[in-house]
Amino acid sequence: MSFPNGRMLINMSATIKTMRKKRNEYEIIYAIMSSVADGATISRIIYQSNMSYNSLKKYLKMLVEKDLIYKNNYSKYFLTEKGLMLYDVLEDYIEKKKAIEEDLVKMKEMLGDF
Repeated sequence: MSFPNGRMLINMSATIKTMRKKRNEYEIIYAIMSSVADGATISRIIYQSNMSYNSLKKYLKMLVEKDLIYKNNYSKYFLTEKGLMLYDVLEDYIEKKKAIEEDLVKMKEMLGDF
């Protein structure tokens, strides 16, 4: 469908769906741990990691049980030493994944459809 001036009508819902990328569990954990690195309340973690309260609670429980983060007496979460080591590994993973995704885009541009 097009407008009288010749411009095409864009299906915004399809465009938005292609713009959104679903994060995998490692990316979600990295986002949480990034928020917690300097100490954070649940509200701050929700905001910075872009998660719902219910989803976040599940991840926080798991991370605390695995001794990757801890909660202090003031309801702030922090990384443990073990958590800091995992954070470094996840950061490396995220950087490599981004580089691979950029390479895939370049290859698709060069190869086109075949």
